[in-house]
Formats: sequence, structure tokens, C-alpha cells
Amino acid sequence: MDYTDNGDAGGLPTIDYDEKKPDDTQSHNGTFTYQMAETIMKYVSFNGGFILPFSKIDGIECVGVLEIDTENKYYELTIRAKFKRLHLFSGIVRNDDGITDVEKMTKSMIGMLNGLKTLRYSSVINRFIPTDIKTMSYNILVGRNDAITAFTNGMKDADNIKLDLNECSVCLNLTTNMLPCFHNLCLLCETKLPKFNCPMCRKKYSRSDCECDGCCDDASLEDVDE
Repeated sequence: MDYTDNGDAGGLPTIDYDEKKPDDTQSHNGTFTYQMAETIMKYVSFNGGFILPFSKIDGIECVGVLEIDTENKYYELTIRAKFKRLHLFSGIVRNDDGITDVEKMTKSMIGMLNGLKTLRYSSVINRFIPTDIKTMSYNILVGRNDAITAFTNGMKDADNIKLDLNECSVCLNLTTNMLPCFHNLCLLCETKLPKFNCPMCRKKYSRSDCECDGCCDDASLEDVDE
């Protein structure tokens, strides 16, 4: 099992699934079956992409898009924060035989879709970690989370060093997430804000990349389903 470095995800690895995932063909609640995954793949192959119908993962408001790269022959799942262009997770379904081997690709898709149910948010690296996958990618994600935490805790008292991580103003967990007013607020606590106001200085801010205070949609995501 290898991993792919995705620059949009802050240089962190994407999870690269293979055909060794279980392919339970019996329909039962709570598990993706072969038929379910195959149906999703057919839709994505026909339309080029699919906006996944969920609004939150582990308390974080986010948007998920499943797309097919016909040139490089793989399916890619990207999850980003709803109000920011912040990538939280990337998963790739790819096999040596390419996307033409429907059976192998479908088995891999089952693994990735079921893996979404194990994603947990890390405020330290501002990214989802799939907690049930013991791969090189998983170890890199967890290792980076632990290493950054250890280094930051060891440097808190250094007067000559400015850390990129600070305690969230609300939950006190370490986070890199920062509001425009320069107050630290982890993405989970920011999601829970009833209004777009900093809980520390009460300054109003936009949670969007544009200046419309979040009233517009991301056209790049809208185009996927059309």
C-alpha cells in the first residue's frame, strides 16, 4: 500500500485503497454492498462527478465530491470544509488494471465508502484521519499529529519562538485554524458558532473565500452534478 501526496491537502498523504477490502454482496443496513458501490461508480463515470449527500463529518461542516480522472484512470474523493477551501481528506481508488476492471475497482470503492464512517477530525493537522486503516498513510497522518503536538507542547515557554499552533479559544485544544482577527479557533468550534462572530473579540467575519459573507456557492462543486 502506497500513498499519494496531495498538495491541496497540505502535503499530507491521500489514502490509496486496493482490492483487498471485503466485497460483501449481501444487502444489510450500515454497510456498502457491491451493488451499491457499482451504482455509484456508474453514475460518476457517466457524469464525471458526484456531490456526496452529507453536511457534516465528526461535527465538521464539509462538502464531499467523488470524481473520475479518465486520463490517469482513478476515482478520487475529496472532502473540504464547507466555508473554506480547506481540504480535510482525500481518498483514491486505483488499481493496476485501471478503471476498466470494474470488479476490482468496485471492491476498492466499497473500502473507501465504508472508511468514511471512521473519519475523525484532528484539530492539530486540520484534517480527517481514518481511524480503522493501518497503512503507511495512516501512520504518517497520526505520526505527524503526535509529533506536532509534542513539539508544540515542548516549546510553549520559549520566548524567542512563535508557534503556528495555539490553543483554541473555546476548547483549548491545539489548532492551526485561525480567524481573520488572528484569534485561534479550531474548525469544530468554528462550525458550532451561531453567527460569524469571533467568540473572543466579537468581530464579524466571512467564512467564505469571497466577500459576500458566505452567501454564494462554490461553482466548481455545482458543476460536478450537471
